Amino acid sequence: LSPTGTTNCQTTTYTNTATITTGNGGNASPQASVTVNCPSGTPTKTADASPVNAGQQIGFKITIPNTGQGDLTGVTLTDSLPTGSGLNWSLDAGTSTIPAGISCIVSGTAPAQQTLSCGTSPSTTGTFTVKAGTTLLLHVISPTAGGASCSTTTYTNTVNITTGNGGNANPQASVTVNCPSPNFNKTADAPSVNAGQQIGFKVTIGNGGPGDLTGVTLNDPLPTGNGLNWTLDAGTSTIPSGISCAVSGTAPAQQTLSCGTSPSTTGTFTVASGQTLLLHVISPTGTANCATTTYTNTANITTGNGGNANPQASETVNCPNATPTKTADASPVNAGQQIGFKITIPNTGQGDLTAVTLNDSLPTGSGLNWSLDAGTSTIPSGISCAVSGTAPAQQTLSCGTSPNTTGTFTVKAGTTLLLHVISPTAGGASCSTTTYTNTVNITTGNGGNANPQASVTVNCPSPSFSKTADAPSVNAGQQIGFKV
Repeated sequence: LSPTGTTNCQTTTYTNTATITTGNGGNASPQASVTVNCPSGTPTKTADASPVNAGQQIGFKITIPNTGQGDLTGVTLTDSLPTGSGLNWSLDAGTSTIPAGISCIVSGTAPAQQTLSCGTSPSTTGTFTVKAGTTLLLHVISPTAGGASCSTTTYTNTVNITTGNGGNANPQASVTVNCPSPNFNKTADAPSVNAGQQIGFKVTIGNGGPGDLTGVTLNDPLPTGNGLNWTLDAGTSTIPSGISCAVSGTAPAQQTLSCGTSPSTTGTFTVASGQTLLLHVISPTGTANCATTTYTNTANITTGNGGNANPQASETVNCPNATPTKTADASPVNAGQQIGFKITIPNTGQGDLTAVTLNDSLPTGSGLNWSLDAGTSTIPSGISCAVSGTAPAQQTLSCGTSPNTTGTFTVKAGTTLLLHVISPTAGGASCSTTTYTNTVNITTGNGGNANPQASVTVNCPSPSFSKTADAPSVNAGQQIGFKV
């Protein structure tokens, strides 16, 4: 009897011959052979992929191949699987190969320690045999977690394998789970604008990495209201390759901003490490039936591995409130007295009255010569006004943005433009009672148009002059007299 060795084992046939001599029975050399078969194979451990993004599955494959002519006996396998946030290991039977006579299992319950082990069926622990020409392949898999608490982690896994006749091994593999570093933000283009001006919002989904931000959805119901009609401003947006975004819906009904994996503009998409998705939506604002309104916009963002967010921003559309008027200083007046008109554009609203034009063709007539009375006028900063033209030709009152006295101008919220134009009047033999009607033409970009009117009547006298004597003649000593 003899044991056989396992170190540096090579399959060998041992032949044994016995030499026998006798004194009376002849001689003999009986022979027999025995072959010692050795197993052959190097256990390995590999990661399915590395790195992976948080939220994706990780896995390891353990392989014990036996390509030798002898069985690999007295095998033990113990694999303390990694622990960590979101890890929960299972043996994937569909991608594992377990020869007959061997049973394997993952024991333990996450988040506590879980262990992969095998044994001779039906046991899943102890020793087992990997027969010649077979391979034991075990594939263990686990989900990973993302979210706000996610931290990039490298999981190293070592399996401890001992055998009775093939040596021992401790193959090792590692997998890194990369977490994203998401940044969600929403801003308004401006805190407030005047009615008629553009409003806009920017929504940002940034990812500082090192992992991709996966399973992202964006649903952003945009505000509805007076004159609003939203579009995605491609020129001021940044949309990474592989993502498509659009504003759906038709104003005045609900419009929605959403994104998806190209070419879709809905569903889920991925913001890769180091990328930023910046979307800028813009809309005009209305002026008709204007009422100051604050529009609040909330973007609904969900992710598969970076948490969820609902960033919000607000923008106020301020409306002006102005009713232009025109009044005469007095009516009627007597010929030779001064006449005048006051034009008032008051803005008591919260928004500026923008793109205003004022054109006032002043009355013409005998003796009229119009001027702007600066002392009784109130002209806000930034506006200049003047009477142009020379009497008796047409004279016109107009305003503009300083230093211009024509064109458009703005009456800021809380200010009033008051213009007082005056003119002398003429009497004399040719005087004729006249009513002068004056209409000013006012247009605005966001407060409507107006044509207020006023009239003044200049009354002329109708004089009669005479002188008479009391009598054609009288006697001396009598009184004489005249009447004028």
